[in-house]
Amino acid sequence: MKGIVMQLDNSKLIENAHIKNLSTMAAVVTDAEGRFSLATNLYDKLAIEVNGYYADTIYVHDLGVNRIYLQPSNNSIILDEVMVARLSDSRLQAEIMRAEIQGKYFTGSNYKPRIYVSPSRLFGNEGKLARKNIDVLRKEKDIRAIDLRFSNELIRSVTPLSTEEILLFRQKYRPSLSFIQTATDSQLQIYINDKYKLFKHNK
Repeated sequence: MKGIVMQLDNSKLIENAHIKNLSTMAAVVTDAEGRFSLATNLYDKLAIEVNGYYADTIYVHDLGVNRIYLQPSNNSIILDEVMVARLSDSRLQAEIMRAEIQGKYFTGSNYKPRIYVSPSRLFGNEGKLARKNIDVLRKEKDIRAIDLRFSNELIRSVTPLSTEEILLFRQKYRPSLSFIQTATDSQLQIYINDKYKLFKHNK
């Protein structure tokens, strides 16, 4: 079977689409003009996948040249290069405040005992995403507050762990924020020593 893979709405030729015969498991990839050739029999089932489009399957009804149309997936984004940067503490706090404002779906009044609800913020995607982001951002803020005291230097002063082991130790035995806020330095050192014994036992 020979075929051409194209975009449904504008007939754009699709390169690097993966075509697999689910009967024989033979597979090919479309060229720059969206063309492919694959050994098939009548009524074989083919699976088509490519980034940026919904995956699809077809049955082979004709061994001639077939046009296969794929629908773009609006929620797929192809990135050639990504740079990941850590938010500064001030930027993190600003993002939390922004998410709180975007996620807020009710307002009150100092003059009238009423609460006003915004349906668009309550049910809209932007409001839902903002409320979800708040939890992630607040958790990151808490982790940073904990790590200020539960630091590599302190763990290294109490245990013989290597740098790589300390990373794992901090991830596995990071204490709660409430403990960090109330524990004395000696209590924190005892905590680290106790957790080190567990770490060494489970290693």
